[in-house]
Amino acid sequence: MVRSCDLAAAAGREVGIVGWKVTWKSTRTSDSAEEMIFVTFSDECGRFEATFFPEAYRRSARLLFRRPGPFLVRGRVESELGVESLVADKVVMLAL
Repeated sequence: MVRSCDLAAAAGREVGIVGWKVTWKSTRTSDSAEEMIFVTFSDECGRFEATFFPEAYRRSARLLFRRPGPFLVRGRVESELGVESLVADKVVMLAL
């Protein structure tokens, strides 16, 4: 498990991170027009972005829109232009 403030040190690794959904934006892929979503989550350190590409989005969509969280989001940390984000593979809703 990592926190949002530790994502830079985890670049390139598979991690799990717990957060509450803050906002999201859905879009479609440019090549196949499949639906995907960008989600902003918040944890005790700050905010982090997670990208759910089409396959992960299909598996996670119903769960993501049930309630704001908390969620355990698993995926690979990517760093681009000094900004880290999570390419999500799996999400689990945690009990309150």
